[in-house]
Amino acid sequence: MTNYRLGLPAWGQKGWDSEYFEVAPDRLAHYARVFNTVEGNTTFYATPSAQTIASWRAQLSGSDFRACFKLPRVITHERATRNDILRFLKVMEPIAQHLGPFLVQFPEAVGPEDTGHIRSILGQLPADIGAALELRHPDFFLQDITFDQHFEDTGCFRTIMDTRPIFLHDINNAAIDEARQRKPRLPVHPCASNNGVLVRLVLHTDEDHNKEYYAGWSKQVARWLHTGVKVFMMVHCADNQYSPRMARRFHEALQMHVQDLSELPPWPVAQQSLF
Repeated sequence: MTNYRLGLPAWGQKGWDSEYFEVAPDRLAHYARVFNTVEGNTTFYATPSAQTIASWRAQLSGSDFRACFKLPRVITHERATRNDILRFLKVMEPIAQHLGPFLVQFPEAVGPEDTGHIRSILGQLPADIGAALELRHPDFFLQDITFDQHFEDTGCFRTIMDTRPIFLHDINNAAIDEARQRKPRLPVHPCASNNGVLVRLVLHTDEDHNKEYYAGWSKQVARWLHTGVKVFMMVHCADNQYSPRMARRFHEALQMHVQDLSELPPWPVAQQSLF
C-alpha cells in the first residue's frame, strides 16, 4: 500500500500534546509513528533554518515518511523570482528523501490568464519530487477536465480541497464560522491527474455531519488505489484538535474497501478513552 499516504495539516497542534503525541522536541518523530505524510504548512510563511531542517531529518531517519511542504507565499502569492525558488529548494535539499510532492497553492486571484506563470513555477521544481497543484480561481472548475487541459503535461498531481462539511451544515459553532472565513468553497471534482492526487478534506466538528464524507471519500480512494493512483489524504477539521481521531476514522472506513490495508499504529500516548 505504498500508494496510500494519510496525514494531517500539521504534526503539532495545541491540544495534541499528551493526548495523541509526545511533547517537543521530538514531536515530528512521534507523529511519524502513526502517519506517513503531513502537510508542511510552516514553509508557506517562512523558510526553515538549516538547524530546523537537520532536526526534521534526524527525526525522520530510517522512515518512509513523505512531507508535502507548501511552497512559500513569496513564490505563489507575490510573484517571486527564479532565485527565490532556487534558494528554497536548496534549503530543503537535505531532507529530499522525505519530500512528497510540494503543495503549490495559488490564491483565487490567479486565474487561467496566469497559466503561463503557474506552469513556469511547476517547471522549476524537481521532477523526482513533483508538485500537487491547488487552484482556487473558479474558472479552473468549469468542468472536471479543465485542470488537465491546462496542466496534465506538467506532470503535477491535482489537489482537491473538499470543504463541503463546513459549508453545507450548521454554523452554530465558533470554529465552523471561523473556518468558513478562512477556507474556500470550491466545486469538488474527484479526479486524479498524472496518476496522483492530494486530497484536503476539511471535516465538521460534529461527527454526525462527517459520516457521508468518510463513506464517500473512502470509496473514492479505494477506487484510485485499485487502479494504481498515488493518494495523499490529508484530514483537516474546522477545529484541528479533532483531526487525529478523524483521520483514524477515515482509515477505518477505507479498510472496509481495501482488503490488505493494515491498522494504523497506536498513538504514542496511551489512550484511556479515545472516543
